[in-house]
Amino acid sequence: MLGKPYAEVHRNIDRPYVFLGRKHRAFFHSPEEAFVVGSLATAEPRGGLAGLWHVWLDEKGSKDKEFRRFVETMANYDSVQEKMMRKFRARARAQKKLMQRQQTIAQKQTQQLIDMLLPKPKKRPRKKRVKKCVANWKL
Repeated sequence: MLGKPYAEVHRNIDRPYVFLGRKHRAFFHSPEEAFVVGSLATAEPRGGLAGLWHVWLDEKGSKDKEFRRFVETMANYDSVQEKMMRKFRARARAQKKLMQRQQTIAQKQTQQLIDMLLPKPKKRPRKKRVKKCVANWKL
């Protein structure tokens, strides 16, 4: 909904679940607390909105079981889609690296072929430098 999953926001808001179980909503589930926890959990400006969204979805899902199933299904779909996109991006990066390697090899082979076919230009002899000595200065 906000462009990112904000998993760290949801994890921090639901952290009391570890020791309170289903009664964890007594903590961090008011709009003010959720906004603060969401803002602190991530450095992004939409973290607070993700916290508010989390609380709203929890309240709505508690009252309407059908809606909760729908939200869970959509979250699962998003998770699967994100996993597939990560795989796709990894493959695309690997292919890009392979193409760059092949391009580098082709450039080296082309340069070697050019070096073999064309005569190398002769190097000009360097001019000898005359060292100036303080003794030779005219005073």
